[in-house]
Order: sequence, then C-alpha cells, then structure tokens
Amino acid sequence: TSIILWEIEKIFFTFFYIMVHFSMNLAQEAILEPVQYHWMYLLR
Repeated sequence: TSIILWEIEKIFFTFFYIMVHFSMNLAQEAILEPVQYHWMYLLR
C-alpha cells in the first residue's frame, strides 16, 4: 500500500501537502479551541 500511496503522491502532491497541513490545524484546534477564539500571537 505504501507504494501505491507514493505513486499517487507523485501525481497529486499538492493534495497530500494540503492534507498534512489540514491535519496539523485540526490537532491545534482540538488542543487550543477553534481558531477564532484564541490569539494568533502570544504577545502583543
């Protein structure tokens, strides 16, 4: 299965990049809260 994913990633590489970024944002929102409710910068 990893070979198939590698072949697909060669064709649709932007999709895989977006999915990694999306999963990181989901983890951050699960820990902190939805984005609109926490500060983008820690210090002003």
